[in-house]
Amino acid sequence: MAIIAMSRELGSLGTIIGTAVAEKLGYEYIYQEITSQAARDYEVVEEQLIRVVEKAPRILERLRGDYRRYQAFVQAQVYKAAQRGNVVLIGRWSTLLLREVSHAIRVRVTAPEEVRAQRVMEMMQVGKEKALEVVRENDMERGERMAHLYGVDWKAPHLYDLVLNTEKVPVDAGAELIEGLARRSEYQVTEESKRRLDNLATAAAIRAKLKAHRSTRDTDVDINVNRGEIVLRGVVASDGEKKAVERLVKGTKGVHAVESHLRVMKYEVR
Repeated sequence: MAIIAMSRELGSLGTIIGTAVAEKLGYEYIYQEITSQAARDYEVVEEQLIRVVEKAPRILERLRGDYRRYQAFVQAQVYKAAQRGNVVLIGRWSTLLLREVSHAIRVRVTAPEEVRAQRVMEMMQVGKEKALEVVRENDMERGERMAHLYGVDWKAPHLYDLVLNTEKVPVDAGAELIEGLARRSEYQVTEESKRRLDNLATAAAIRAKLKAHRSTRDTDVDINVNRGEIVLRGVVASDGEKKAVERLVKGTKGVHAVESHLRVMKYEVR
């Protein structure tokens, strides 16, 4: 069956639709588990992972570059969850990360700002102005983060297979539309689509593993994966870093062979 990856705006009822879809299909609903499991796996503070997902980047964060580590950890967990199959993934960049997987259905749930603000008023028991402020701030924070990390406008409809406007589309109708797509032949798992997901998951696991180790956390190299066979390309700072990268990659689950084309940076003597 298809994987469902959903992006939703605050007050759009996307979470309710995602829950309904999971119940209809007998799927596992996954949201908070992504960051909580990544925090455990890579021994970092979950709040930092959530901030990198949901908040706009700050100047100090840009300078330090820690967000790249947290980004790698979340990405690895998203792919790992997707590999379980029969899942509804909510947010956490899943709609972008799974765009190359043909059995993944990418859904965006939206509604006009005023409609969402009215729902937030009822949910948070606040006035209209405060509700509008919360909705706009949430949109801004998430939008800036997506633009920063992936260079995309998260509201662009071409990023999704289905866009639901809940101003008129009821929750049950939206869930039925997604369920219907999930049962279509175009979105069923194939050997090729599974292999593509496995390759992406292995590459993400390797990248996260490198970012988790002090000796390689600043390493950025190209990682090509094909059925457990890894090809590494890029430039590293020293022979020690090169050896550390190759050792960590070889020790990654699912890796059967490693072909390294890593080059050590040469410093010109003046």
